[in-house]
Amino acid sequence: MPADFKLFVGVDQTGASRPGGRGAYPLATAMIFETAPGSWRLCLTDARGRGLSLARFTPTDMALLLETQTALPRKRVGGVADAAWMVDCVFGLPSVVLAPRHPRAKPDSQALWREISRARRFTFEGKDFGRAPAESFFQSLRPAGKPPRRKCEVLSGANSVFHFEPYQKNVQTGTYRIWKDMAEARDGEPWANFWPMDSAQLGGRAGKRGRPWIFEGYPSLFWKNILGTSSRTPKILPSLLEKNFSDHLDISADDRRLMTQDPDYADAAVLAVGGCLLQKNGKLWEPFPGFRKLAGLRFEGWISGLTSKGAV
Repeated sequence: MPADFKLFVGVDQTGASRPGGRGAYPLATAMIFETAPGSWRLCLTDARGRGLSLARFTPTDMALLLETQTALPRKRVGGVADAAWMVDCVFGLPSVVLAPRHPRAKPDSQALWREISRARRFTFEGKDFGRAPAESFFQSLRPAGKPPRRKCEVLSGANSVFHFEPYQKNVQTGTYRIWKDMAEARDGEPWANFWPMDSAQLGGRAGKRGRPWIFEGYPSLFWKNILGTSSRTPKILPSLLEKNFSDHLDISADDRRLMTQDPDYADAAVLAVGGCLLQKNGKLWEPFPGFRKLAGLRFEGWISGLTSKGAV
Protein backbone atom coordinates (compact mmCIF):
# COMPACT_ATOMS: atom_id res chain seq x y z
CA MET A 1 0.00 0.00 0.00
CA PRO A 2 1.17 3.58 -0.52
CA ALA A 3 2.63 5.82 2.17
CA ASP A 4 0.31 7.90 4.31
CA PHE A 5 -1.82 10.32 2.35
CA LYS A 6 -1.28 14.03 2.93
CA LEU A 7 -4.32 15.03 0.95
CA PHE A 8 -7.90 13.79 1.39
CA VAL A 9 -10.74 14.91 -0.86
CA GLY A 10 -14.37 14.43 0.12
CA VAL A 11 -16.95 14.23 -2.68
CA ASP A 12 -20.66 14.39 -1.87
CA GLN A 13 -22.93 12.77 -4.42
CA THR A 14 -25.89 14.22 -6.26
CA GLY A 15 -28.08 12.42 -8.72
CA ALA A 16 -29.90 15.57 -9.79
CA SER A 17 -29.89 15.98 -13.55
CA ARG A 18 -30.19 19.05 -15.72
CA PRO A 19 -33.35 19.58 -17.84
CA GLY A 20 -33.82 16.74 -20.28
CA GLY A 21 -31.39 14.49 -18.44
CA ARG A 22 -28.54 15.55 -20.71
CA GLY A 23 -26.18 16.49 -17.90
CA ALA A 24 -25.72 16.44 -14.13
CA TYR A 25 -25.07 19.13 -11.55
CA PRO A 26 -21.60 19.62 -9.96
CA LEU A 27 -20.48 17.53 -7.01
CA ALA A 28 -19.83 19.45 -3.77
CA THR A 29 -16.22 18.88 -2.74
CA ALA A 30 -13.92 19.57 0.22
CA MET A 31 -10.26 18.82 0.86
CA ILE A 32 -7.98 18.58 3.86
CA PHE A 33 -4.21 18.64 3.42
CA GLU A 34 -1.10 18.67 5.54
CA THR A 35 0.71 22.02 5.55
CA ALA A 36 3.45 20.99 8.01
CA PRO A 37 4.02 18.09 10.41
CA GLY A 38 1.08 18.13 12.82
CA SER A 39 -0.76 20.90 10.93
CA TRP A 40 -3.63 20.53 8.48
CA ARG A 41 -5.92 22.85 6.57
CA LEU A 42 -9.53 22.20 5.56
CA CYS A 43 -10.73 23.96 2.40
CA LEU A 44 -14.19 24.14 0.87
CA THR A 45 -13.76 27.31 -1.19
CA ASP A 46 -11.41 28.63 -3.85
CA ALA A 47 -9.50 31.92 -3.87
CA ARG A 48 -12.69 33.78 -4.86
CA GLY A 49 -14.73 32.29 -2.05
CA ARG A 50 -16.69 29.95 -4.32
CA GLY A 51 -17.49 26.42 -3.20
CA LEU A 52 -15.18 23.74 -4.56
CA SER A 53 -16.85 21.28 -6.91
CA LEU A 54 -16.28 18.71 -9.61
CA ALA A 55 -18.24 19.19 -12.81
CA ARG A 56 -17.67 15.49 -13.47
CA PHE A 57 -15.90 12.73 -11.59
CA THR A 58 -12.99 12.31 -14.00
CA PRO A 59 -9.17 12.60 -13.76
CA THR A 60 -9.27 15.82 -15.77
CA ASP A 61 -11.78 17.44 -13.45
CA MET A 62 -9.87 16.19 -10.42
CA ALA A 63 -6.72 17.86 -11.72
CA LEU A 64 -8.61 21.11 -12.37
CA LEU A 65 -9.98 21.00 -8.82
CA LEU A 66 -6.50 20.83 -7.32
CA GLU A 67 -5.30 23.62 -9.60
CA THR A 68 -8.03 25.97 -8.31
CA GLN A 69 -6.77 25.57 -4.74
CA THR A 70 -3.84 27.98 -4.69
CA ALA A 71 -3.14 27.27 -1.00
CA LEU A 72 -2.41 23.63 -1.74
CA PRO A 73 1.29 22.83 -1.15
CA ARG A 74 1.68 20.61 -4.21
CA LYS A 75 5.28 19.63 -3.54
CA ARG A 76 4.23 18.35 -0.13
CA VAL A 77 0.93 16.64 -0.88
CA GLY A 78 1.34 15.65 -4.54
CA GLY A 79 -1.35 15.51 -7.19
CA VAL A 80 -4.48 13.57 -8.13
CA ALA A 81 -2.81 10.16 -7.88
CA ASP A 82 -1.35 10.97 -4.46
CA ALA A 83 -4.67 11.78 -2.81
CA ALA A 84 -7.31 9.66 -1.09
CA TRP A 85 -10.70 10.38 -2.65
CA MET A 86 -13.50 9.70 -0.15
CA VAL A 87 -16.63 9.44 -2.30
CA ASP A 88 -20.31 9.17 -1.40
CA CYS A 89 -20.96 6.42 -3.93
CA VAL A 90 -21.38 2.65 -4.08
CA PHE A 91 -18.24 0.89 -5.32
CA GLY A 92 -19.13 -2.78 -5.29
CA LEU A 93 -22.07 -5.08 -5.96
CA PRO A 94 -23.35 -8.19 -4.16
CA SER A 95 -21.32 -11.31 -4.84
CA VAL A 96 -24.45 -13.07 -6.08
CA VAL A 97 -24.58 -10.47 -8.85
CA LEU A 98 -20.93 -10.07 -9.85
CA ALA A 99 -19.49 -13.57 -9.31
CA PRO A 100 -21.71 -15.31 -11.92
CA ARG A 101 -21.20 -12.48 -14.42
CA HIS A 102 -17.41 -12.42 -14.08
CA PRO A 103 -16.25 -15.89 -12.99
CA ARG A 104 -12.75 -15.37 -14.43
CA ALA A 105 -12.18 -11.84 -13.18
CA LYS A 106 -8.87 -11.11 -11.51
CA PRO A 107 -8.78 -10.76 -7.69
CA ASP A 108 -8.94 -6.97 -7.87
CA SER A 109 -11.43 -4.40 -9.17
CA GLN A 110 -11.65 -5.85 -12.69
CA ALA A 111 -15.23 -7.10 -12.28
CA LEU A 112 -16.40 -3.75 -10.88
CA TRP A 113 -14.72 -1.81 -13.69
CA ARG A 114 -16.46 -3.98 -16.27
CA GLU A 115 -19.84 -3.02 -14.83
CA ILE A 116 -18.88 0.65 -14.54
CA SER A 117 -17.82 0.65 -18.20
CA ARG A 118 -21.36 -0.38 -19.17
CA ALA A 119 -22.59 3.04 -18.05
CA ARG A 120 -20.42 4.79 -20.64
CA ARG A 121 -23.03 5.13 -23.38
CA PHE A 122 -26.08 4.06 -21.41
CA THR A 123 -29.22 6.10 -22.03
CA PHE A 124 -32.89 5.63 -21.29
CA GLU A 125 -35.64 7.34 -23.24
CA GLY A 126 -33.12 9.87 -24.54
CA LYS A 127 -31.78 10.72 -21.07
CA ASP A 128 -28.19 10.21 -19.94
CA PHE A 129 -28.64 11.13 -16.28
CA GLY A 130 -31.36 11.18 -13.66
CA ARG A 131 -33.70 8.78 -11.91
CA ALA A 132 -35.07 6.90 -14.94
CA PRO A 133 -31.71 5.98 -16.55
CA ALA A 134 -30.28 5.00 -13.15
CA GLU A 135 -33.20 2.71 -12.35
CA SER A 136 -33.06 1.12 -15.80
CA PHE A 137 -29.30 0.58 -15.55
CA PHE A 138 -29.38 -1.21 -12.21
CA GLN A 139 -32.61 -3.03 -13.04
CA SER A 140 -30.67 -4.74 -15.85
CA LEU A 141 -28.33 -6.19 -13.20
CA ARG A 142 -30.90 -7.08 -10.59
CA PRO A 143 -31.58 -10.81 -10.23
CA ALA A 144 -35.09 -12.16 -9.75
CA GLY A 145 -36.51 -12.24 -6.26
CA LYS A 146 -35.68 -10.09 -3.26
CA PRO A 147 -33.21 -7.28 -4.05
CA PRO A 148 -29.71 -8.44 -3.00
CA ARG A 149 -27.57 -6.43 -0.58
CA ARG A 150 -23.87 -6.40 0.17
CA LYS A 151 -22.74 -7.57 3.59
CA CYS A 152 -21.49 -4.08 4.45
CA GLU A 153 -24.90 -2.63 3.53
CA VAL A 154 -26.69 -5.06 5.82
CA LEU A 155 -24.33 -4.31 8.72
CA SER A 156 -24.46 -0.54 8.29
CA GLY A 157 -28.11 -0.24 7.32
CA ALA A 158 -27.06 1.47 4.09
CA ASN A 159 -29.35 1.57 1.09
CA SER A 160 -28.73 -0.58 -1.97
CA VAL A 161 -28.64 0.41 -5.64
CA PHE A 162 -31.18 -2.37 -6.22
CA HIS A 163 -33.95 -0.81 -4.16
CA PHE A 164 -36.19 1.28 -6.36
CA GLU A 165 -38.50 2.85 -3.77
CA PRO A 166 -38.57 6.67 -3.98
CA TYR A 167 -36.96 7.28 -0.59
CA GLN A 168 -33.95 5.21 -1.66
CA LYS A 169 -33.43 6.85 -5.04
CA ASN A 170 -30.51 9.04 -4.08
CA VAL A 171 -27.91 6.31 -3.64
CA GLN A 172 -28.98 4.62 -6.85
CA THR A 173 -29.16 7.78 -8.97
CA GLY A 174 -26.04 9.33 -7.47
CA THR A 175 -24.03 6.13 -7.93
CA TYR A 176 -25.08 5.81 -11.56
CA ARG A 177 -24.07 9.41 -12.22
CA ILE A 178 -20.56 8.89 -10.82
CA TRP A 179 -20.16 5.55 -12.59
CA LYS A 180 -21.12 7.18 -15.87
CA ASP A 181 -18.61 9.98 -15.34
CA MET A 182 -15.89 7.44 -14.59
CA ALA A 183 -16.75 5.28 -17.59
CA GLU A 184 -16.70 8.18 -20.04
CA ALA A 185 -13.40 9.56 -18.73
CA ARG A 186 -11.16 7.01 -20.49
CA ASP A 187 -13.59 5.28 -22.85
CA GLY A 188 -14.46 2.72 -20.21
CA GLU A 189 -10.86 1.83 -19.35
CA PRO A 190 -9.81 1.62 -15.64
CA TRP A 191 -8.01 4.70 -14.32
CA ALA A 192 -8.33 4.48 -10.51
CA ASN A 193 -7.61 2.06 -7.67
CA PHE A 194 -10.56 0.98 -5.54
CA TRP A 195 -10.21 0.13 -1.87
CA PRO A 196 -10.27 -2.62 -0.76
CA MET A 197 -10.23 -4.57 -4.05
CA ASP A 198 -6.90 -3.19 -5.26
CA SER A 199 -5.17 -2.93 -1.89
CA ALA A 200 -2.32 -5.12 -0.70
CA GLN A 201 -4.71 -6.97 1.61
CA LEU A 202 -6.28 -8.73 -1.36
CA GLY A 203 -4.38 -10.72 -3.94
CA GLY A 204 -1.01 -9.32 -2.87
CA ARG A 205 -1.58 -6.15 -4.87
CA ALA A 206 -0.86 -2.58 -3.92
CA GLY A 207 -2.77 -0.85 -6.68
CA LYS A 208 -1.59 0.44 -10.04
CA ARG A 209 1.05 3.14 -9.84
CA GLY A 210 -0.09 6.57 -10.99
CA ARG A 211 -3.77 5.94 -10.23
CA PRO A 212 -5.74 7.72 -7.48
CA TRP A 213 -7.19 5.71 -4.60
CA ILE A 214 -10.96 5.82 -4.23
CA PHE A 215 -12.73 4.90 -1.00
CA GLU A 216 -16.48 4.41 -0.59
CA GLY A 217 -17.67 6.61 2.24
CA TYR A 218 -21.07 7.69 3.53
CA PRO A 219 -21.49 11.02 5.35
CA SER A 220 -24.17 9.66 7.70
CA LEU A 221 -21.83 6.89 8.86
CA PHE A 222 -18.90 9.29 9.29
CA TRP A 223 -21.00 11.73 11.31
CA LYS A 224 -22.01 8.90 13.65
CA ASN A 225 -18.97 6.60 13.83
CA ILE A 226 -16.16 9.13 13.53
CA LEU A 227 -17.58 12.40 14.86
CA GLY A 228 -19.79 10.73 17.46
CA THR A 229 -23.14 12.27 16.63
CA SER A 230 -26.25 11.08 14.83
CA SER A 231 -27.33 14.67 14.28
CA ARG A 232 -26.12 15.94 10.89
CA THR A 233 -26.34 19.59 11.90
CA PRO A 234 -24.05 21.78 9.77
CA LYS A 235 -23.92 24.66 12.26
CA ILE A 236 -22.14 22.52 14.87
CA LEU A 237 -19.69 20.94 12.42
CA PRO A 238 -16.69 23.28 12.93
CA SER A 239 -16.63 22.62 16.67
CA LEU A 240 -17.09 18.87 16.11
CA LEU A 241 -14.17 18.73 13.70
CA GLU A 242 -11.88 20.64 16.04
CA LYS A 243 -12.95 18.43 18.95
CA ASN A 244 -12.12 15.20 17.11
CA PHE A 245 -8.97 16.40 15.33
CA SER A 246 -5.93 16.14 17.59
CA ASP A 247 -3.55 18.00 15.25
CA HIS A 248 -3.79 21.70 14.48
CA LEU A 249 -6.65 22.29 12.03
CA ASP A 250 -6.94 25.56 10.10
CA ILE A 251 -10.39 26.49 8.78
CA SER A 252 -10.92 29.90 7.18
CA ALA A 253 -13.93 32.11 7.87
CA ASP A 254 -15.30 31.49 4.35
CA ASP A 255 -14.98 27.74 4.76
CA ARG A 256 -16.66 27.80 8.17
CA ARG A 257 -19.51 29.82 6.76
CA LEU A 258 -20.07 27.48 3.81
CA MET A 259 -20.01 24.26 5.83
CA THR A 260 -22.48 25.66 8.37
CA GLN A 261 -24.89 26.90 5.69
CA ASP A 262 -24.82 24.17 3.05
CA PRO A 263 -25.50 20.52 4.06
CA ASP A 264 -23.83 19.19 0.90
CA TYR A 265 -20.56 20.95 1.70
CA ALA A 266 -20.84 19.90 5.32
CA ASP A 267 -21.04 16.28 4.18
CA ALA A 268 -18.10 16.75 1.80
CA ALA A 269 -16.04 18.16 4.68
CA VAL A 270 -17.00 15.24 6.93
CA LEU A 271 -15.87 12.77 4.26
CA ALA A 272 -12.49 14.46 3.80
CA VAL A 273 -11.74 14.85 7.51
CA GLY A 274 -13.18 11.41 8.26
CA GLY A 275 -10.74 9.79 5.85
CA CYS A 276 -7.87 11.63 7.48
CA LEU A 277 -8.96 10.51 10.95
CA LEU A 278 -9.29 6.90 9.81
CA GLN A 279 -5.69 7.03 8.63
CA LYS A 280 -4.53 8.58 11.90
CA ASN A 281 -6.29 5.79 13.79
CA GLY A 282 -4.78 3.10 11.58
CA LYS A 283 -8.18 2.05 10.22
CA LEU A 284 -8.17 3.38 6.69
CA TRP A 285 -6.68 0.29 5.01
CA GLU A 286 -7.68 -2.38 7.51
CA PRO A 287 -10.67 -1.23 9.59
CA PHE A 288 -10.57 -4.11 12.06
CA PRO A 289 -8.67 -7.34 12.82
CA GLY A 290 -9.65 -10.15 10.48
CA PHE A 291 -10.85 -7.79 7.75
CA ARG A 292 -8.74 -9.51 5.09
CA LYS A 293 -10.49 -12.82 5.79
CA LEU A 294 -13.94 -11.53 4.85
CA ALA A 295 -15.45 -13.38 1.91
CA GLY A 296 -16.61 -11.43 -1.11
CA LEU A 297 -14.51 -8.28 -0.71
CA ARG A 298 -13.21 -8.57 -4.28
CA PHE A 299 -16.77 -8.10 -5.55
CA GLU A 300 -18.62 -6.27 -2.79
CA GLY A 301 -15.96 -3.87 -1.53
CA TRP A 302 -16.51 -2.23 1.85
CA ILE A 303 -17.74 1.03 3.35
CA SER A 304 -15.00 3.14 4.95
CA GLY A 305 -15.51 3.68 8.65
CA LEU A 306 -17.70 0.59 9.12
CA THR A 307 -16.74 -1.26 12.28
CA SER A 308 -16.31 -4.99 12.77
CA LYS A 309 -19.56 -5.63 14.60
CA GLY A 310 -21.01 -8.81 13.11
CA ALA A 311 -18.60 -8.79 10.18
CA VAL A 312 -16.32 -11.73 10.93
